[in-house]
Amino acid sequence: MTTDGQTAALSYQFRETTNITIYKEPVEPRILNCINLSPLYWSLLAGDPCTETSLDGFFPQNQIKQIQGLDCTVLEKTDKSGVSRLWVAPRDYECVVMQYERIKSGRKYFTHQFQYSNNMQSGPLPTTWEVKQYQFYENQNYLTYASKFKVDSIQSNVTIPIEQFKMKLPPGAHVSDLRKPIPQGGELNYIVQEDSD
Repeated sequence: MTTDGQTAALSYQFRETTNITIYKEPVEPRILNCINLSPLYWSLLAGDPCTETSLDGFFPQNQIKQIQGLDCTVLEKTDKSGVSRLWVAPRDYECVVMQYERIKSGRKYFTHQFQYSNNMQSGPLPTTWEVKQYQFYENQNYLTYASKFKVDSIQSNVTIPIEQFKMKLPPGAHVSDLRKPIPQGGELNYIVQEDSD
């Protein structure tokens, strides 16, 4: 995923073919929330609206739950589709999210669990996290998706050259450009014939 602040592009490989979708706006597509690195970003900025997760509507519960040796505050939000819960670390651990779970309409169940290392300069930094999704069927939860991410190295407050955000279209890539609708209707689709920017 890359963005230059004006538009965004998602690139992935499937069966050795590069597929690229170019979006009209510099926002992250919703479909990526469970499968890319957004949990890393979300764990540190739980109230950031870019990930469609806001602390609006979350209320502290009259309980403290210990996670990874930390007494965490439990926050809960109930809406028409279900219940969300956050386990937030104490203030001296910068209130990072230790665990998140979502129960939608009593049927789907998502969990994010985070492990951190305490960096002297930057504070807690995620080192690993797990994402799990369950399907509720006949009074049982069935695991339908799971992934575990591990951070090998991380740097904070690093200046990133603008060239790293320049979109590359390799030859043979299948491109869907949502910025440029064709006159007949629909999106512009093409296969890249040679290197293009």
